[in-house]
Amino acid sequence: MTKLKDWLVAGAVLLVGRRPAKPERVEPRIVARGAPDRRAENLVLVLFGLATVAAAAFIRCAGIDLYTAHSMLAIAPAIVCFWAAMLRKALGSWTRMYFSLLAGALLATLIFREVSGSVLTIAWGVEGVALLAAGFPLRDRASCCSRARERPARSGSRR
Repeated sequence: MTKLKDWLVAGAVLLVGRRPAKPERVEPRIVARGAPDRRAENLVLVLFGLATVAAAAFIRCAGIDLYTAHSMLAIAPAIVCFWAAMLRKALGSWTRMYFSLLAGALLATLIFREVSGSVLTIAWGVEGVALLAAGFPLRDRASCCSRARERPARSGSRR
């Protein structure tokens, strides 16, 4: 009986598998069609390399400099450099978010190392409020991570 059941299951699978294939969904292209530009590709590779260097600097600061005698002096310049790099990037870009997260995480780990006891939660809260307050004049939006697009005005609405 089990062989008959195996043959029936195999036959059902073969029949179901003979359906016509679904047409492929064509996604719109991000970049217009054209000849590859070697200079642009090299620039992208260099930028990925620099992002990797920034991640390595973050790991070094969090893994090695955090446990030195003068961790504040060792890590503060890295935090300032990450925020300076963030300010140089376009609003809403992924790299701006990347450098902002590296700086914020490094500051949070530095606060964790330097502040102890019940004051730690308060210090993290002050950091959060300071980052939130800094985000308003900088017009940063952490939720969307995409370039802000102007919405078309609705008919009858005043702008």
